[in-house]
Amino acid sequence: MPYKLGIYGPLTEEALATYRKLGIDAVFTSLGGDTESGKAVKRAKEWGLKVYACTWTFKAPQKNEALGIENLRGEKMLWDGTGCPNNRVVSENNLAWVRAVSEDLEVDGITLDGVRFSSPGSGLAAFLSCFCPYCEEKAEDLEYDLPSIRETLKTSSFQDLSALMKSYLGSLTASSRVKELRRWTNFRRQCINEHIVNVKKTVEGLNPKMEVGAATFTPSLAPLVGQNYKDLGQILDFLQPMVYHRGEGIACINHELAKFMEDSFSEEESRARALKDLYDLLGWEDLNPPLNLQELKKDGLPLTVIKRETERAKKLMGKDGAKLTPIIFIHNSSPKELKDLIKQAQKLKTE
Repeated sequence: MPYKLGIYGPLTEEALATYRKLGIDAVFTSLGGDTESGKAVKRAKEWGLKVYACTWTFKAPQKNEALGIENLRGEKMLWDGTGCPNNRVVSENNLAWVRAVSEDLEVDGITLDGVRFSSPGSGLAAFLSCFCPYCEEKAEDLEYDLPSIRETLKTSSFQDLSALMKSYLGSLTASSRVKELRRWTNFRRQCINEHIVNVKKTVEGLNPKMEVGAATFTPSLAPLVGQNYKDLGQILDFLQPMVYHRGEGIACINHELAKFMEDSFSEEESRARALKDLYDLLGWEDLNPPLNLQELKKDGLPLTVIKRETERAKKLMGKDGAKLTPIIFIHNSSPKELKDLIKQAQKLKTE
């Protein structure tokens, strides 16, 4: 039976007792295939909770920058400790974790976090990637002209990337540049799909009762990082759109947009105009979202964005897709905002 209400948190006795009082039936937490993880899972099971092991999918072993992405300038880099999804050392490291957890822990499933390429929130230098030898080899196998894509990205502007987003959210813009940019994001999508399929097959072969899901980028931005809701809805058992209206790090929608503006424009007036254009594109113009970058970072976006993005996810996945359970970011929320967030979550549950 699928979980009804989950939370990301630790598996201490105090936390487990609190979860049960709140009516939570599933916990998502970082685990390995070790003895301590096994004991923690057993504790949670005794409290009647489902447990899902979470992994930062493309974490680079030993934080080795040689395993990182290669940007337009030919620089090797990690973003948040993450390597290139096409690097076989990186992908095999994740599959080894999947095998260990599937065989050694009595968990109900696993959740793939960071199962994507880098985003605008990690900076344009990281976002406009990857061109490492592993990506070149994969692109050749999939019949993509990666050198041509690289040249297009080198001369692309904010307006080009906005047109790219519009091509996914609305009608396809006919320009050859946007079509080339779509080839870049489609290449990313195929690479991410391939790894997720490999994870699913690995789990099914070892423990077919386990579920496999993913914490995914908010649907409006997901195509940029190689995540396609329709595809993933057919591969996975559940999807968790990170509809974070406010936060300070990658995946938080306000941070992603703010960082995009900072890296694309130097003047506040230009940033405000570009933000307004993005809000119009995303269908949020009626929500009166902040046009000032500092306000966007500090206060975030209106709560209604959570509902809008969840509805977009449902539409993209269709009726026959995986279970959809949006994640709401509550860290550092005031008591009033927390109450509003709970109301928003309950409203989503009933719609």
